[in-house]
Amino acid sequence: RNIVVKLEVEGRKASVEVVTPQGVRIRGKGELRLNEATQPRGLDWVGFSGADGQEFPEIAAIYLIEGAPFKVCNGGPNNPRPSEFRPGDGILADVHVFERAKD
Repeated sequence: RNIVVKLEVEGRKASVEVVTPQGVRIRGKGELRLNEATQPRGLDWVGFSGADGQEFPEIAAIYLIEGAPFKVCNGGPNNPRPSEFRPGDGILADVHVFERAKD
């Protein structure tokens, strides 16, 4: 389950690059929509499309920022928003911990 995911965020815009264990690279660009009024805080991956223009479904998630790591738990495509930080069922329904890249 060690999959390398590179996430770059500038404002609301985000780009993601996933490298599978087989070495396949999957890239996408879209927007992050945050909801800080909920507990846990909500995050939606919206308007994402791949390098070939293929559109991806929206994904509801929750997030937590404690110090440097950025922790995200995705519900997966067409699944409800998770309520806790644990892996779910289906593709992309997992917990990801992002760390700031070192220069």
